[in-house]
Amino acid sequence: MIVSDSGPIIAFSRIGRLDILHELFSRVIIPDAVHDELIMKGQGRQGAIEISQSLWIQHRTVANQAYLERLARTIHAGEREAIAIAREMNAQLLIDELRKKVARCQDSPF
Repeated sequence: MIVSDSGPIIAFSRIGRLDILHELFSRVIIPDAVHDELIMKGQGRQGAIEISQSLWIQHRTVANQAYLERLARTIHAGEREAIAIAREMNAQLLIDELRKKVARCQDSPF
């Protein structure tokens, strides 16, 4: 299991290889903001239907909203929520942000 931001999922989807993520991680957790970006805003884009129908890609809501609010606003909502959920679940994080940008987060799990 891994928590993912939208960037890596979009990248694998564009090349038609979401199966690689499934092979590497039996379950991929995405936060609500990533789900909205991939499924709601991504309607009609390559992979959107596959992602929405996938049983191994599951979305989750951040439980600790206070922690979420402490994360730097320079990071997109999807990245912030992915960081928060990975921290809550003590899970690995799949994200495509620059380390320098993510390191600016207060209480970053990195």
